[in-house]
Amino acid sequence: MNDQEFRKQKARVLKFVGKWDEPLGIRWWTVAYRWHRGPFPSTGEPEHRTGIQRDVVGRITVDWEYSQATIEWNLEEVSDMTDELLEKTVVHEFMHLL
Repeated sequence: MNDQEFRKQKARVLKFVGKWDEPLGIRWWTVAYRWHRGPFPSTGEPEHRTGIQRDVVGRITVDWEYSQATIEWNLEEVSDMTDELLEKTVVHEFMHLL
């Protein structure tokens, strides 16, 4: 994925983040975003023994005690999604915080 496509896909995600973070109450959280050009590295969990996680669009790590989270996005997968499906996926990731 070239830099232009990377920026385009990142902007698509952020469009829906901006649409849903306030209505869902996510602004009370400190949320960091990490952007990947392709599949995520393995988390070490048994289901991820291959070393990478293919076809995963987003994943979230939550620190409930401090109301902090990191959402990672696989922009290669995002690029294959319709806006409707991407919006649902952003909301899905936010649901892990509620």
